Amino acid sequence: MTGLETALHIRRDNTTCHIIFASASDEANAFMTASPLQILSKPVQKKDVKFILNKVLAWKAGDSYKS
Repeated sequence: MTGLETALHIRRDNTTCHIIFASASDEANAFMTASPLQILSKPVQKKDVKFILNKVLAWKAGDSYKS
């Protein structure tokens, strides 16, 4: 099962989970069918992962994240 197939399977049962793709592909439009929170280009940068995790944690805490 590909990452996209997995995400679509998850999305069928859970419309609120945060899905983030990390891909070397230039075909980002294909991933949009899974409504991802973010699509990162490989190689993924540590600062980008930290930013996304902080954004999700802020949403879960009920705050709007300020960059």
